[in-house]
Amino acid sequence: MTIDNLKEKDNMENKMENTNDRRANYKDSVKKRLTELEIGLRIQDKQIVKNYKMKKAKAKRRD
Repeated sequence: MTIDNLKEKDNMENKMENTNDRRANYKDSVKKRLTELEIGLRIQDKQIVKNYKMKKAKAKRRD
């Protein structure tokens, strides 16, 4: 192999590593965002239930 071939091979390997790193980072960021969204939905669900219970309790007091 010539020096040029070795350099080209090295460059290709670096590009593959960079691509794999970007993919891994993207997957991690997507997982993190999904977790954040799930937590947000749970909080919203709790707030909805709390509001429903409060309205129900107020309605009972009026009766």
